[in-house]
Amino acid sequence: MATIGAITKGLVSERKRIRAAGRAWMNMCRSDFLRKQGKITVEHISSHKGTQTPEQIGNDAADRLANNFRLLGEASQPAPYLLETEESLLFFHNNLLMQGDPRDFLKSLEKQAMIDTWKTKAPKQASWFLKHPTQVLKQAKQAWKWSVERGTGESWLYFVFGICQWLPTNHRLNKGKDETLRRCTLCLCNIPEKMDHLLKCPALAKEHLQLKEEVMAKFSYWNIPFASIPSKSREFELRTGWRDAARKNILTSSISNSRIDILTKAYWKVNSHKQFVSTNAFIKDLVSAAQNRYPIPCLQPRQDLTALLAQIFVLQTHAFTDIMNFSPLFEDWTSINGSDVPFGAKLWNTTSLHSGTNSFLFQPPNSQIKVDGLMEILSETLQTTAPSRFVCLLPKPEKLPSHFLELAIFNSSAPILTNGNLTSTPVAMSLVLAMNKESMLIDPIIWDLFKSRLIKLSGGWPPGLLQIPLQTDALFKERSPLLHPPRSISKHPINVLLQSSSIINFFDAYAPKNPRRPISLPPLPISFAR
Repeated sequence: MATIGAITKGLVSERKRIRAAGRAWMNMCRSDFLRKQGKITVEHISSHKGTQTPEQIGNDAADRLANNFRLLGEASQPAPYLLETEESLLFFHNNLLMQGDPRDFLKSLEKQAMIDTWKTKAPKQASWFLKHPTQVLKQAKQAWKWSVERGTGESWLYFVFGICQWLPTNHRLNKGKDETLRRCTLCLCNIPEKMDHLLKCPALAKEHLQLKEEVMAKFSYWNIPFASIPSKSREFELRTGWRDAARKNILTSSISNSRIDILTKAYWKVNSHKQFVSTNAFIKDLVSAAQNRYPIPCLQPRQDLTALLAQIFVLQTHAFTDIMNFSPLFEDWTSINGSDVPFGAKLWNTTSLHSGTNSFLFQPPNSQIKVDGLMEILSETLQTTAPSRFVCLLPKPEKLPSHFLELAIFNSSAPILTNGNLTSTPVAMSLVLAMNKESMLIDPIIWDLFKSRLIKLSGGWPPGLLQIPLQTDALFKERSPLLHPPRSISKHPINVLLQSSSIINFFDAYAPKNPRRPISLPPLPISFAR
């Protein structure tokens, strides 16, 4: 039908003639048809319908002739290009003859030259385009169309700035200034607020999850096969191998299964960017960290108490701990042992390490570390303009510095500790808060919620095991509550949901970036196999 339409169109303008695909053959056929159109009638005959009518017989004969000449052409040398009805000007590029529309081809050359210049002179601006070239160009056409239709040129500029990573993030606005000014002010990740961070910022987790759910709902509505099958990640395979190797090693066989799972997760987080991660390297680092750790008891606060503190006081970091005691409820953790670094620990070698963080510190009973010396280190850390705070659970000190506030007292025999099993504290423990003024303004504390939940947690305890100082209660109640929410933590429940991905994704910042080997899939339903 396309051939009939092209031949019977009659005379066309020079521009259409030159821009026609296969113009040499088209011009010859069209000119011959125009000379003989008084004697020729063009009619479409459906093929493979039999040979009952004269038209069908003629169509069958034409098919046989076409097949004969096709076989003849396959056995012959390539014929030279037809020049009889070609234009007087031929367009060659890199020894290739351009037969289509020269304007389209010149536009494609111009676009490729601009992309090459962009990649060479501004590789950072072009990084997103290089990752998603087709999607960016298609979306650019849509953004331009929408901005013209609505008369909002700002939306087009916003799209351009977004693709070029020119949006006014803190990293861009404060380039060349102090590092703390370039950090994200919406969350506690303590990393520069770049465009890549915005795609994973915990403060925007609700928006990211909404986009993901709407896309998956569309996949389900369109009945796209395998869209709901979860992706078997590389992390799962590697961590399974590390766990099995740790169980077989004599030096690490005494570590509990739950702690091995926590350590494999931490080790994967540090090494996920590597193409190859050796199981032997994991065992070597694990043995080194286990043998070189300081004699700290394997004792932690009960998990529901730790989760309560992390949520109310928006705690991101577990400070001054080790591989056997750090809690997976926190995104970051610090240690004084260099052997813990392969498992994600930030090595404490300066008091400024905890500046700008919200940290939790646990000092077990009968520890050899002096509480007074620890308080001095925390006080020095808080001498910064970056919002910083510590929530400490430690043996009750005789006296606290003036800017430290005792939130609660857990008397002896209070069941607040665990070593795999819930156990009671042998001495009185204090829950202490230390923070600077900037932290009080940026990360509000909902005291009434904390107090009610803490009392509820101790509901089944004998009387007198939990005490909340009256002075602390009065200090919090006399302050006017701040209405804005605190910064977000990485271990937000919604943020954890985002980290699961499926085999088919429209866009997912947490999806695997490296290609995976083919996996076995269930058979397609009969409705898809038609």
